[in-house]
Amino acid sequence: MRKEKGKNYIEKNHKKVEKKKRFRKTRIVFFTFFCMFCFGLIFVVSYFLGLDDWKNFNPSDVTEMDQSTIIYDSSGEEITTVYSTENRINVSLDTIPKDIVKAFLAVEDARFYEHNGVDVIRIFGSFINDIKSMSLKEGASTISQQLIKNTVLSTEKTFDRKLQEAFMAIELESAYSKDEILELYLNNVYFGGGAYGIEAASLKYFSKHASELTLLEGVALAATLKGPTHYAPDVAAENNANRRSVILSLMVENNFISQETADSVEEETLTLNKKDFSAYPHGYYTDLVLSEAESLLSISTSELLTGGYKIYTCLDTGLQNYLEETFSENDNFPANAEDGEKVQAAVVIMDPDTGAISAIMGGREYSGRRILNRAVDVRRQPGSAIKPVLVYAPAIENLNYSPTTFLLDEQADFSGYTPKNSSGKYSGWVTMREAVTKSLNVPAVKLLNYIGIDAAKTYASNVGIRFSDGDDNLTLALGGFTEGVSVLELCAAYAPFASNGYYSLPYCIEKIEKDGEVIYENESTKKNVLSAESAYLMTSMLESVVTSGTAKELSSLSMDIAAKTGTSGDTGQSYNKDAWIVSYNSEYIIGCWMGYDKTDEEHNLDSSVTGGTYPAKLVKSIYSHIYESKDTPTFTIPSGIVTADIDLKALNTNKEVLLASSLTPKSQTMTEYYKSGYAPTSYSSLWKIPKAPTDLTLYISQGGLPMLSFTTPESFAKYQLIRVDETGSKRTVGEYDYSSKQIWVTDSTADPNKTYLYYILPIHGEIISNGEPLSGSPSNTVSFPSDAQTLAN
Repeated sequence: MRKEKGKNYIEKNHKKVEKKKRFRKTRIVFFTFFCMFCFGLIFVVSYFLGLDDWKNFNPSDVTEMDQSTIIYDSSGEEITTVYSTENRINVSLDTIPKDIVKAFLAVEDARFYEHNGVDVIRIFGSFINDIKSMSLKEGASTISQQLIKNTVLSTEKTFDRKLQEAFMAIELESAYSKDEILELYLNNVYFGGGAYGIEAASLKYFSKHASELTLLEGVALAATLKGPTHYAPDVAAENNANRRSVILSLMVENNFISQETADSVEEETLTLNKKDFSAYPHGYYTDLVLSEAESLLSISTSELLTGGYKIYTCLDTGLQNYLEETFSENDNFPANAEDGEKVQAAVVIMDPDTGAISAIMGGREYSGRRILNRAVDVRRQPGSAIKPVLVYAPAIENLNYSPTTFLLDEQADFSGYTPKNSSGKYSGWVTMREAVTKSLNVPAVKLLNYIGIDAAKTYASNVGIRFSDGDDNLTLALGGFTEGVSVLELCAAYAPFASNGYYSLPYCIEKIEKDGEVIYENESTKKNVLSAESAYLMTSMLESVVTSGTAKELSSLSMDIAAKTGTSGDTGQSYNKDAWIVSYNSEYIIGCWMGYDKTDEEHNLDSSVTGGTYPAKLVKSIYSHIYESKDTPTFTIPSGIVTADIDLKALNTNKEVLLASSLTPKSQTMTEYYKSGYAPTSYSSLWKIPKAPTDLTLYISQGGLPMLSFTTPESFAKYQLIRVDETGSKRTVGEYDYSSKQIWVTDSTADPNKTYLYYILPIHGEIISNGEPLSGSPSNTVSFPSDAQTLAN
């Protein structure tokens, strides 16, 4: 009886349970249809009441994504990536490993290739769960919908926004292929740490391109999408690992990979190799690249940083690294001021043939982006470093001056302007080579006055030197500009001397690409501003500055190198303001400036600091580094240049430019260079065979010894008195210089009882012939005692 009552109770209770289940199912179906009705109603209201974002939607809008700009060095290696707020580097879908693409599909939209933008199966399952919870927590967005949400809609979760998202996704898929949409998605999604898109994420977490990812690394990135702040592998390793397991299971479930493969990946250890995208290497050079790119493309900084450009530069990374290391060593610079402020410096290294900038430093340290670059942005007084550009090159080119053209080095007044040499000494007539080598000021000013300021400025302007309205006086010859010149400008102005007379605008960008197409490529700006012959003559004189002039510090490099130093300061001050050197060979121009940003009594260069000291030493170290393991180049002599052996004695003593004769000693011969048709044609007559005395006379002294008398006829010769004894043996009694008076000699070593012959042999001590001093014909011979005359009282 009890059993039957229990049975009836169970059956009755079962019926109640079944009735409740049926009611619950009915309620769910009712709510489903009710919500579908509401969903449709929302669509109608959205359409007619103005919620019409989807109607104005243009599918191409999803392609408008910020992309990072990448900068490369001269060898094609990436220097850095720059961006505004989103670090994104687009890559093609076919470069991403297929298994990694499937990992994203498995966890985000496994039926991606089966729906038309909205996955009805997923959305109804999600929708029912949302109804149960009376919220929109359950996600059912397809990859197309996510792409819409991330690019053209807000992330707000409302029914009307989801509806618009769905319609937009359908329209998107009618405009683009599945692969195109998937590529856009993978390049768009956020992976944390500022990395947008799979390429930036691959570089950020693993320092490799997306094409190089392993399956484990790809799954780790897919896991990160659930929420980078909670699932990124560098901030939540355990969460990422758990999420990876879920993704691998989904990949197996969808037959994307085998269980064996999933198990193998599970056993692997994830190793991060993070790339610091905040790094900004080679700041001065990178800044210059960005400025140049903005100018070339006529775009703003924001457009450049979000445009996805690839910029290929002239940067020699190894050389730039060495330059930065050199600038970090305090011993390479003068001592700091007493308050600790550093002497600043700037260096430019460029190719004289093309104008390509290989390396640059605009200060002792780089402290922030787009800061002051003293090599480019600052103009200072160049001192004597401007002389080759403004004075000597125009004189050689326009007036056909040569290195042996004489200039007068003596004080002069130019309407109240009285230039002085730094040494305070003056040498009278000097050759142009000597004036350049010794950096004499007065000859440079006189020559500029003779050339004409306008003519000089015309040439200098052609090689990039800028002038202010007040730059119209003779102080320009010594660097007296209103504003001055930059290191980059001065280096470029020296380029014609090293490149056969051609000038090129300095630049640092070779080409720029966007979306795989070259949108800018550097074209040569080379123009002829100087004849090759004039350029070489200038170079030859600047080589002398290195071998024996103010840039002698570079002479130990043992290579063909030319240079000019410059030092500037205020009149009456005991210190210097600017110290310069510009040097070059046929491969590199290296210019250096040192000084304080603002010179005053507490911040100045000691008077001992010139262009030939610290700047020259720094430049020397750079050349030593460059040619540490490669051959040094040589300067090529143009066909229009001829050589001539010049008589130095005639040049220095008589101030005459004469060819060395066959008798000119090698020590008194200098090889000089001339433009064809402008070399001297007359020979020196200073060197000749000496003549013997014609009045050799013999007397007998009171002691019975031979006494001889003669007159020396030529000032350049020496005269040897030779004695020959009875056996024919010769002995030099003495050697005598030129004298305007008669010479008397008593041979105290003679034996009064023997017979001797005497004669004079004239010798030219500076001329060597067959290894011996050149001698002329001997004088007449006198015999002792037979030819002796009576000595008058």
